[in-house]
Amino acid sequence: MVRASGIELFDADGRRYLDAVSGIYVANIGYGLGEIGEAMARQAAQVPFVYAGDFATEAETTLAERVVALAPDGLAKAYFTSGGSEANEVAFKIARRYQRAGGNESRWRIASRWQSYHGATMATLAASGKVSRRRDFLPYMLDFPKLPAVSLYRAPLGLTAQAYGEEQVREVERRLIQEDPASIAAIIIEPVTGAGSGALVPPPGYIRGLRALCDRHDILLIADEVVTGFGRTGAAFASSNLEALPDIITFGKGVAAGYAPLAGVLISSKVIERLERAAPSSLFTGYTYSGHAVSCAAGLAVLDYLDRHDLIAQVRKRESAFLARAQAAFGRHQLVGDIRGKGALMGIEFVADRESRAPLDPALGFHRRVVEAARGLGLLVRGEAGVVDGVSGDHVLVAPAFNATEAELDEIFAMLAVAIEQAARSLH
Repeated sequence: MVRASGIELFDADGRRYLDAVSGIYVANIGYGLGEIGEAMARQAAQVPFVYAGDFATEAETTLAERVVALAPDGLAKAYFTSGGSEANEVAFKIARRYQRAGGNESRWRIASRWQSYHGATMATLAASGKVSRRRDFLPYMLDFPKLPAVSLYRAPLGLTAQAYGEEQVREVERRLIQEDPASIAAIIIEPVTGAGSGALVPPPGYIRGLRALCDRHDILLIADEVVTGFGRTGAAFASSNLEALPDIITFGKGVAAGYAPLAGVLISSKVIERLERAAPSSLFTGYTYSGHAVSCAAGLAVLDYLDRHDLIAQVRKRESAFLARAQAAFGRHQLVGDIRGKGALMGIEFVADRESRAPLDPALGFHRRVVEAARGLGLLVRGEAGVVDGVSGDHVLVAPAFNATEAELDEIFAMLAVAIEQAARSLH
């Protein structure tokens, strides 16, 4: 790509692409905003870098204060990394140190859900539940327990959403008991799932029940908000709208909106107090670019832009119309089973049969057909397989920039409808 503006990308041949997934759920305020680059340049000219283990910059401390102010109550301290995988690694380290500080030496494992995605490092990949991403690295995978994926669309017929959520909590408890709760330091979940399973929203009672289980067994609850943080679901953090709050939140992507590498961790007062009693320096874990001044300046400029244009509130207000556009464009297509999501994060799950909800044969690679057809039309979406059981079940995600125009949203869904039909015809 040689040029980008708004939600448009242009390649060296002059071809235009409409970006319906914000790069990879990152470019939440679109491309080409000169004011973000100008803020970064000013910081680079002033103090481009100090090692966070020795010093802080005004950009870092100010951004930390603003991120904490946006966070749910009880999240009291922020620590910055350069990417979401690093942020989740830091969260795991904090969970381990928290347990050791409480005398729980046996607690080191991180429980997570099948079909989840938490990063590309070895520990975060071990915590991820994507079979396809783990396959080549199984010899390196730590023994992290896997909990059931939760999908209201695939709940047993006749079961209410509330009953399904409560049943899933009981299943988590059964699994924890099998694995020995005394070995588990934390459970990590995505409040609304991202790439791994396509914008699944938790059923009522599920998060509240999960929180109660964690409290009962002295297990920390980590919310991976690398995708959802900073407005993607219509709130600064999706955790703000949950039935219960996590002990740690990880974030990334949207905090600097693709203008610089930046991510981080929010830590609760409960965790900080135990760690500081044990060893005042135990929160720090060193990365060369932790709290990088230029990246933090980008983060501040992005937060300023979000505030000035009231974009998070706009995401919330547009949610119903966003889903309605998709329903109108392709909701009745014979291969579209479910259209779901929150805010400006939408998943479209495909099925072989709408009545039985049977998935398509994974050998068909239907999600790839949709993505390729869309790209051929000049539309960028992302898709994956395995939403049902790690192998079967195709979905695509739509996650445009928050400031996409109404005309651009109309174009996105019109083009995606054509791409789905083209992919369907390619099966015959």
